[in-house]
Parts: sequence; C-alpha cells; structure tokens
Amino acid sequence: MGLLTVFYAPEKLFGDVSRQGKWLAPFVAVMLVAVLIQVMMVNMIGMETLTRIGIEMNPLASQIPPDKIEEQVRAANTPVRKAIQYGMGGIGMAFSILLISGVLLGLMHMSDAATSYKKVITVCSYSFFATALAGGVLTAIILASMPDYSGLDLGNLLKLNPTVFLDKSTAPKALYSLATSLDLMSFWTIFLMGLGLSKTVPKMKLSKGIMIVVIPWALYVLGKTAISAMF
Repeated sequence: MGLLTVFYAPEKLFGDVSRQGKWLAPFVAVMLVAVLIQVMMVNMIGMETLTRIGIEMNPLASQIPPDKIEEQVRAANTPVRKAIQYGMGGIGMAFSILLISGVLLGLMHMSDAATSYKKVITVCSYSFFATALAGGVLTAIILASMPDYSGLDLGNLLKLNPTVFLDKSTAPKALYSLATSLDLMSFWTIFLMGLGLSKTVPKMKLSKGIMIVVIPWALYVLGKTAISAMF
C-alpha cells in the first residue's frame, strides 16, 4: 500500500503492517520529509534568522554577550552550516523514531502485548510521516503569508493548541509550555500510533494502544513543563 494511505485508510494500512512489517519505506520517507522541511525553512527564513531565533529560545541566552551572538549569526550563513541543518532534520527524526519505538516496545511487553521492534518502528514511521507531511505543508503556507520572520516562534509555529488564547510574553512559562503540548498534531500522532500498535497484537483494543502511547508522552510533557518553570 502507498505511503499516503495513512491519511485516508490508516486502519487498513496498519492491518497490513501487522502482517508484513515493511519498515524501511516509511522510515526513509519520513526522514526525507524532515530534510525537506529544513530545506524549506532555511531557504524561506534564512540561516542567520534561524540562528538568531534559536539563540533567543535558549533559556541561557541572556548570559551570552551581544557581540558573541552576532558572531554566531554571521557565521551561520555558510554552505556547510546549511548542509548540517538539512542533515540534522533527517538524523533527528530517525533518532526520535528509534528511541520512541524502543520505549513503546518496552511498554508493550510490560503490558503483555508482545510484538516486534520492526513492527513498532513501522507504526511510528507511518505516524510521523503523516503529521510531518501535513505540518510541513501548513508551515509553508504560514511562512509564505508572513511579511517578516522577526520574533518567529519556531517551537509553536502552527499554534494548533490553547496558546492562541495566551500571550507568551505575560503567560507563566510552565502554563505556556503545557499549552503548546496540548496540540492537535500531537493528538493525531498519538491516535495513529495507538491505532497502529493495536493492530500489531491480535485482539488488542485501540484504547490500550493509545494508553501505551499516552504514558510516555504525558511524562515527557510533565518533564518539559517542569523545566520551563525553572527558567
């Protein structure tokens, strides 16, 4: 079945995954999407602006001397730095999928729902492919409509969450961080992964598959929120 089946027939797709477990195509596809998103952002926003935004997002940015910041910004716009930025998109996505798949596999075995690592990787790859592709298209539309990119919130560009009702400059950092996590893209990913996991084990309920995904996601959100409250 084609990669785009995950958008309109995910249940049928994951049913086939449970029988075949062909992980390489979706795994490579989602890495390519991640690279293309980085290429798009670098060429639309520019390496210097991306670097400046990245520094500003650092909780310790206030401790960096202004001249050092400008030096880093000027040094960012080189072919080598652009290539690294492109590559990190794919490498970061691959690492995330492998790590998350390992965690989910462990939880599956702990809940007496044993399956194979290859099948979990396949489920995660298809799930992230769907949300990354949709998110990339929406990001391109938003960036194309913006007059300038100063003050861009790269970590919350789509704002498909309660932050539309919050002012980042005045809202408590912990609350804002929590709000960014209650995101429609995150919920869609959780649903797809839960559905996929439920199909890898005979007679496993969708609710159980979703709960296995929700547990590590909730711990991550709580950890991220706590760290935000500290800075």
